[in-house]
Amino acid sequence: VPLVVRAVPSEEAPRTLWRRTVYSLRATIEQEGVERASATGSSDPFAAKELGFYISFFTIDGTRTEIDQLLDTVDEIRQGGKMDAFVMADTFGCVHPQSAFEIVTRVKRRFPTTPVEAHMHMHFGIGAANTLAAVAAGADVAHVAVSGIGEGAGNTPLEDVVLSLKCLYGVETR
Repeated sequence: VPLVVRAVPSEEAPRTLWRRTVYSLRATIEQEGVERASATGSSDPFAAKELGFYISFFTIDGTRTEIDQLLDTVDEIRQGGKMDAFVMADTFGCVHPQSAFEIVTRVKRRFPTTPVEAHMHMHFGIGAANTLAAVAAGADVAHVAVSGIGEGAGNTPLEDVVLSLKCLYGVETR
């Protein structure tokens, strides 16, 4: 199965723990859908789910959260039907590849049918290594940015991940 590599624009950078990140199943969201979502004016951060949008539950700084607490929180949101995918976010870029691998492994073990997305930052220059470790553990989506442009020290560079996957691992991306 080819890995889906999605670029996350820097303006989509998360601001709060309960902020949801909305993605369409297609490359772009139809204008009608955007207008419907805007017209609701709902204060419910998960209102987009009821409108038919694909929801990735973005746990800000999730990699520094105690793993059982993180998994229990994800389970609560998942069981409530409020998410389609879980985003393992290393907001401060402080996780190392071994931990990224272990976290994704534990998430996939507990929620085998829930897609996992990896969102890493470059504070210690290892965002690409962390992303590759997450993919090796079963992450379904890698959040990347062109030239690593993003909040803080930047996001994982698209170029590093795509070239590593293709040249070192023989994985085709789309």
